[in-house]
Parts: sequence; C-alpha cells; structure tokens
Amino acid sequence: MEPTRTFDAPPVSKLSLEVLRQVLSLHTPEDYNYTQLHSFTLVSRLWNSAATPLLWRELTFEDAYRFDRCLWTLAKKSPSTHDYGSLVRVIRLRGGGLRISALVIGVLADHCQNVQELMLDAVCPWDAGSVPLEQLAESWRGLTSLAVLNYDRQGYSFDDDDWHRFAQACPPLEQLIFLNSSAAIPSGVLPTLTRRSGKCLRSLVLVHSVLPGPSLPLFHAIAKHCPHLRTLGYKEEEDPELADVMALLTAGCLEVEELKLQLNGVTPAVINSLSRLRGLKRLVVAGEGPQYTATPEGMEAWKQVALNCTQLEAVVLMIGVEEEEIADKKEFDEKQVHQTDHIDGLLFKHFLDNCPHLKSFDILDIPADAAQLAITDDPFLSLPEYASQLNAEDNGKYSFHWKRSLQTV
Repeated sequence: MEPTRTFDAPPVSKLSLEVLRQVLSLHTPEDYNYTQLHSFTLVSRLWNSAATPLLWRELTFEDAYRFDRCLWTLAKKSPSTHDYGSLVRVIRLRGGGLRISALVIGVLADHCQNVQELMLDAVCPWDAGSVPLEQLAESWRGLTSLAVLNYDRQGYSFDDDDWHRFAQACPPLEQLIFLNSSAAIPSGVLPTLTRRSGKCLRSLVLVHSVLPGPSLPLFHAIAKHCPHLRTLGYKEEEDPELADVMALLTAGCLEVEELKLQLNGVTPAVINSLSRLRGLKRLVVAGEGPQYTATPEGMEAWKQVALNCTQLEAVVLMIGVEEEEIADKKEFDEKQVHQTDHIDGLLFKHFLDNCPHLKSFDILDIPADAAQLAITDDPFLSLPEYASQLNAEDNGKYSFHWKRSLQTV
C-alpha cells in the first residue's frame, strides 16, 4: 500500500499576520505601484489583511477616475470590507482633472479621520461657493503636516474667511510648507498656524510664498512660539527685512539644525546672526543676485560661523562678488574686490579646521578670474587634493565641490 502523500503549504502562507506586515513594511510606498499593491491583496485573506493598510495609507489623486472611485469606496458601508478610511494617513490633491466640492470635503472629513499629512495643489479646480475647509481641520485632529502648492486666488475658490477658519481650527502641526504661490497668502493665516503649532512645529518651508506684507510679523511669531524648530527653508526674490528676520530667528529658534536661505543680496549682518545656531548641521546660503558676503567684513562673519557652528556636516554657499554686480561702488572699492581672489580657499579652510563633522562643502558661482587665480595661486585651493574640485559651469563661472573621503575621516 502506497503511503499517502502530504503536501505542505507554501512557507509564505505559514507566516503570521504580524510578520507579513513587517516584511511588506520594509519597502517604502514609493517602491510599490498601485497594481502591485492591489495584486498582493488578491493572494489570500492573510495577504489581503497585510497589504490593504499599505495600499490605502497614502492616497495621491491626479486623475478624476481614481478620485471618484476612491471617494465612492470610502463613502459606502459594508460589513464585509475593511474600514478603508481609517487606514488613510496621507492625502495629496494635485490633479488638474479633479474637482473639489463641499461634498468631497465632507466625505474626506467624515471617513478619513486618521489623516496625518495633507497636500493641496492649486491646479485642482474648486466648485463655486464656500468650501468648508475647516471641516478637515476639525475632523483630522492627528494632522501634523500641511503643504500648499501653487496657491492663487483663481485656483482656490474659498476666500480669506475659509482660510482663517481653517487656521483657527487646525491642530498643532509639525511641518508647514507653502511653495510657489502666485498670490498673497491671506494676512494672519501663517502667524495663526505657527501660534497654534507652537512648540510642535519642527519644519517650516516658504518658497516663493508671496507673504502678505512685511515678513517681520510672521517671523516674530515663529521666533516667539516655535522654539523647537529644526528645519527652516526660506526662498524669495528678496527680503529687505532679512537682517532683522534672521536676528529674530537666531535668538528665538536656537535648535535649528537645517537652514536654507535663497535670497538676493545676503549681507554680512545676516551671516553674523547665523553664528548663534550652535547646533546647525546643514547650511545653504545662495541666491540669484549679488551676494555681499565676499568682503573682509563678510569673511570675518563666515569665520565666526565656522568657529561657533562646529556641528556642521554640509555647507553650500554662493559668495562670489563681481564688480559689475555691486550696487554701491563707493562701499566696495577696487582694492576690496581684489581681496576676494583667494577668499574661497580661505573660507573653506576655516570650516575644515573648525568643523570636525564636516562631510561636504560647496561654493557656487565663483567668478572665472577668481577661479583661475585659485587654481594656480590660492594658498589652499591650489593644493593637489583640492584643486581638482574646481569645476567649470555652463554659465561661465566655476564651482567648488568637496566631500570627505573615507581616507580623510
């Protein structure tokens, strides 16, 4: 009599739900596409239970078809399916084919109450009439991140009052981002959001955000209410109050670890204020216009930064000054301008000598004449191990890029 054959179940089916969830969670959401995640849910009930939370964790709506289907799935109630809305943590609305209405806001507010991150893009058309945006803030009490992209008054149909109601109802945020606005953000909204966020706010990014009026009141609120700010990104064409802004921030937000300033006309006074940030690890100071930091006064300011910000790991600077770019030639005579010929190498040496954790250092837009002198005559950059780091750029200028190798650690 032949022995009865037994077929063992595939090893993967023996995994517990907790282990399978852990395996799937090792991949970031970017590693999967919608089709792959959906196919996981069809393998078995076990895989369905493990993959469904990953499938619904982040919802990015870029076309009307998927948007409508997801809204219908969220709104329907069936005891035989998952509570999909409770699984959603991130919502991104950024498709030109979407249409946002009060009904849509109501569905998202009622069925997705565990949302932590929201991104709004102005390319989404909004129905006429008031949109109760405050419903999201009142329902999503766990919201920690808000990003508003491409804001303009034509793209969004809700008015200033809608924004103010949202800001007043918004829970404390950890991250606040406004990018590429073409119209002024309603006055008082950003200060209200920063006050409500208070000590929770860790990251603030304002890039071409078109602030409503002077920037000083906003940054005064940030310096006063957000002492634990870790990351600050500020990029505008220009800010005449930049020196006062940085003096406020560096006095009130001493825990900043990453700072990115991309504005025109950064002065030595601005650089001087950076030396207060003793815990600074990543620093970017750049801009499209003239930078007045490559002067004796600017060099002294940079030296103080290098002496005090000893935790720096990465530095990116644009410090080149060209004579034709200088607005007030009385302030910068020919002798001072020529003193900047070797300034790049000396500046690099200051940071290299005083920042033991430095891993990378970049200088952008070095004038061609100064770069050629640096290659041959600079007392530091002419050294063989550094001279090769000077690279010609398409704009006729040079850049210096250095990374610490394992041999120099």
